[in-house]
Amino acid sequence: MKSVLALLLASCALAVQARDALPQHLADTGWQAPGVMSFTPQYPLWSDGADKRRWIALPPDAAIDASQPDDWQFPAGTRLWKQFAHGGKPVETRYIERLADGSWRFATYVWNERGDDAQLAPAGGIAALPVAAAPDGRYAVPGRGDCIACHGGAALTNASVATARDRRLELMPMANGEQAVYDVGYYNIGVRPTADDRGTDSPDPFGTSWSIVRMLQTTLLDPSFIKVPGAGMNCGATLVTNSTGYPLLSGSLRKTERTLVGGSFKAAQLRNIELTGPYFHNGGKATLFQVMEFYDDGGDFVNAEKSPLIVPLGMNASQIRDVIAFMIALTDERVRTQSAPFDHPQLFLPNGDSVPGTDNLIEVPPTGAAGGQPLQRFLNLNPFIQ
Repeated sequence: MKSVLALLLASCALAVQARDALPQHLADTGWQAPGVMSFTPQYPLWSDGADKRRWIALPPDAAIDASQPDDWQFPAGTRLWKQFAHGGKPVETRYIERLADGSWRFATYVWNERGDDAQLAPAGGIAALPVAAAPDGRYAVPGRGDCIACHGGAALTNASVATARDRRLELMPMANGEQAVYDVGYYNIGVRPTADDRGTDSPDPFGTSWSIVRMLQTTLLDPSFIKVPGAGMNCGATLVTNSTGYPLLSGSLRKTERTLVGGSFKAAQLRNIELTGPYFHNGGKATLFQVMEFYDDGGDFVNAEKSPLIVPLGMNASQIRDVIAFMIALTDERVRTQSAPFDHPQLFLPNGDSVPGTDNLIEVPPTGAAGGQPLQRFLNLNPFIQ
């Protein structure tokens, strides 16, 4: 029986490796092949002054289902490329491909000095690629996972409706090395000790856990009909494996399944994050620089439930400022000015209750299509200061 299980696990590992095999050269991804179309988004983001070009290729006779404006469905076999250049020379080209099972795979290709070939970058990226025309003479090539491990989808958070609708639970090793099931989009990142605020592990007023996985385990007699994804998940730039080195297998949720959801909170979306301070569930960071210092330190507290991705990053001040500049570029000026389509009627928001049971209300004046008073950063603080 053990030999059969070992063979099964080995074949699974080989299957995953085959699925994840990526071409070593950009040309082998089909880039610049017939049928590849160039495009430009209506609102391109700023990327450290890099010039960018984009391409897309759809399978023959296939089309994008855009019936849901906020949740386009791309057919299997869709491929996209995004090229970054400095000083008129290509530096990297990012590649995204939709697989037959509906998942996406990602890769980055780095161009040589001659500009005639681009090779697959290491899975973990390149922290400081020498590029004379880039700011500070260096260029950071991202890993295949990086921030998207938590901040995925169009809303840049795995806790959005679109990204969590079909994937509510996942299995992965925690910071203490033990495997556990957790709620997609909700993570313990070491903001506070878990005992201070248990987050999704707390009960609602009716005694039911806010955690989806805990709720399923406690309210269902047999939750085994619920399937928990395992091997299909990429955690950062590394395929998640168990202690023996084999990929985690998808399986049924058991009533006694180990869960680690204590101290977990929703991953914030990054769009317009310039305007949403103070940051984290406890408002513990006032500026984006403080947020980046937190991540660079690998969190403020060591919790058994902490995500394994929260580790010291070793960033310098210049790299931190670059990331902050990127996040500020995600601000939509229509949101800042509260103009159409983000205008709103008069609103009254609850703000505590001086008299128990009676809400204090704050009036938010209406804005028209032309907008109103621009939204400000928290306490008007400079996001680049500590």
